Amino acid sequence: MTHSKGFRHKTRGLKKDSKHAHGLSNILTQYSVNDEVVIDIDPSQVKGMPHRRFQGKVGVVEEIRPRSLVISLPIGNKMKQISPRLEHIRPHRGSSVSVGKTATKTETEIKTKTKTKAETTKAKAKTTAKPKAKAPRASKE
Repeated sequence: MTHSKGFRHKTRGLKKDSKHAHGLSNILTQYSVNDEVVIDIDPSQVKGMPHRRFQGKVGVVEEIRPRSLVISLPIGNKMKQISPRLEHIRPHRGSSVSVGKTATKTETEIKTKTKTKAETTKAKAKTTAKPKAKAPRASKE
């Protein structure tokens, strides 16, 4: 028998249904442009399934469509764009979608933090100044 070279070859144990959580929570999540998402393939839904090389990759939402999203992914030194359906996408845990969009910092907070860091480094530099070197001793001859 010849070797199968189909789109889903060697995927028998890649994503088993038993360890994958199903439900509507990933489908009902509201995404916006520039949100970070993770490609998480749902094997029970074949439509809109991305290639298995994208499993677990983190990408950025570029465009929102009625049943799918356009996501740009860095693969090597290129940026690939894929459009998987919502069943195969979940929010990235470190992104603002999962935190409730409260983790964004204002510019003034960032400026004050950088100022305080600069002041503390200057103070440390003053306290850790090197003592003056002593003159060499004269040799006894």
